[in-house]
Amino acid sequence: MAKLFFAALCCIAFTSCSSSSPTDPENMPTAPPTSSDSNITESVGNARYDGVWLGQCYPEPFNTPPSYYDTVALTLNDGSYSTELRFYTDVDCTVPETDAGLPNFDIQSGTFTLGSEVTTADGVVATEFDVFPEQSLGFDAAQIEQLGADQILQLIHLSNDVLYLGTTENFPDDFPAAGARLEYIHFDRAFVLQ
Repeated sequence: MAKLFFAALCCIAFTSCSSSSPTDPENMPTAPPTSSDSNITESVGNARYDGVWLGQCYPEPFNTPPSYYDTVALTLNDGSYSTELRFYTDVDCTVPETDAGLPNFDIQSGTFTLGSEVTTADGVVATEFDVFPEQSLGFDAAQIEQLGADQILQLIHLSNDVLYLGTTENFPDDFPAAGARLEYIHFDRAFVLQ
């Protein structure tokens, strides 16, 4: 149960879990920066990240062809966060999924802290983004702690007004170990400020 919970917690909320390309590659806001870009360094102030960030419509990563598509809205506000997951039946995320037991819901909320700048395994400068869930998938803070998922060591990267989160090298085939920081930025899943 704990492993399943942690996988769902990390996947849905904070590892930007699609390993696929976005459903419409032409809608990607920008090309991912490289370590040689002059504007790759980020400041470490919460206010820079505050707002509602909407992820693009993505196919679910576990089945080909996908059985559903999703969007994730990530709200950051002065050290607090919440995520909302929405499921759809179509590639454009316009027809809500009402079948197969996939509800639309707030998936997680809690607090976060920003840490130091780090260089990812693939050479991108990002900021440590430590997430402390207080409510997730119907579990409260005490239950989350008991399952060992009370801190997620994420990464956050902002480039050209597009926010990206961390992932593992081979997601969804591998999940981060509890207590391990994600090592890559997931440039295939962009979040745009609304």
